[in-house]
Amino acid sequence: MVNVYKDKFIHQTKVMDAVHPRMQNDATISPEIDRLKIVYDLFTLKPAYQNKNSLYKVNMIFLHGSGMNRHIWEYYLPNLLVDKNDHITLNKVINMDQVTHGDSAVINDGKLGVGYVWTDGARDACKIAEHEFLETNINEKAIYVNIVVGHSMGGHQALFCGILNPYLFDLIFCIEPVVLQPTISNDKGYTKVNPSFFRALNSRIKDTFENEQEYEQFIRTKSFFNNTKPEILDMFIETEKMLLPDGTVKKKMRREQEMLCYLTLHPGATWLIENLHNIKVPVIAINGEIAKWAPKENFEILKQKIPNFEEIIVEKGDHLLNIELPDTVIKHLNEMTKKHILTKTHQENRVLKNLSKEERNKIFEKNFQTLLNERVGKGKVTLAKF
Repeated sequence: MVNVYKDKFIHQTKVMDAVHPRMQNDATISPEIDRLKIVYDLFTLKPAYQNKNSLYKVNMIFLHGSGMNRHIWEYYLPNLLVDKNDHITLNKVINMDQVTHGDSAVINDGKLGVGYVWTDGARDACKIAEHEFLETNINEKAIYVNIVVGHSMGGHQALFCGILNPYLFDLIFCIEPVVLQPTISNDKGYTKVNPSFFRALNSRIKDTFENEQEYEQFIRTKSFFNNTKPEILDMFIETEKMLLPDGTVKKKMRREQEMLCYLTLHPGATWLIENLHNIKVPVIAINGEIAKWAPKENFEILKQKIPNFEEIIVEKGDHLLNIELPDTVIKHLNEMTKKHILTKTHQENRVLKNLSKEERNKIFEKNFQTLLNERVGKGKVTLAKF
């Protein structure tokens, strides 16, 4: 994979302040003092590999699921939007570690509390995308298309990006997104699991090993990732490993933090579900044909509530299809990105030149009159419905 960076991309690893304050005070040990960091990789396609005739430049940010890290997406880089026959070129790609995962977890060690809320990952993603994607060169004759891609927990967060910042992203891909899971009823609306599920979960999560051999054997045979495509699994094993002076191995993500991912879907998911109808941009769900991690109601609610929703079912795909069948997922990402960009829906309301003050005033006057026609008129006066 390293050769891909050297040949095609300018690669930078960056650290940014995570959003503060967090959704819950117990997200950190000392909320008045602790500030969390996010580690992310920025890949910028070198000009020699960009289609110089492209009208559209695509920026993408990838959000991983529970227990993974940003490096799982590196396999995707060589084959994203490589067809030079289109008027589309890849521009920037961001892979980020959630604050409790990967290198972010290492930096934040000692600060992380128990209040991990999935929504915060979406807030962090929006902050990074705003910083890296929003171009200031208004004279450049190009249309920038920003896309968020997320898997499982990351898919949940990708959907939340469309609510928290409605027009930051032009297209949302959610791969096996989790928004609804069975939970034991409780007054506070939290996720609550039964002891048998917790024990099963506990058996597949471990962060400390006697040596490298035990570490690698556990990840390959006993973790959630044993069916992962070999190239991706090798990358994860190498980048998640911390070899200590005494020869023991620790994962970068603490076991307790990984377990928290499965205990914190609600109440944030309730808020997400209640606001799915507010997503303004197209949403494409890529789901596995044989996946059983989320119940069928999880996907039915997305179809019912998201205004512009499309579902792709991947044959023989399971919940971790993004790392088990990555080539199929890449194919769908490329095809649906091109389809979206080349539609009139995306092209409308795009201004490719710097406007004079007179031109701006005319646009305002036209839009103001349209608004008046919609919002001033006779009829029965009622209170707003809640």
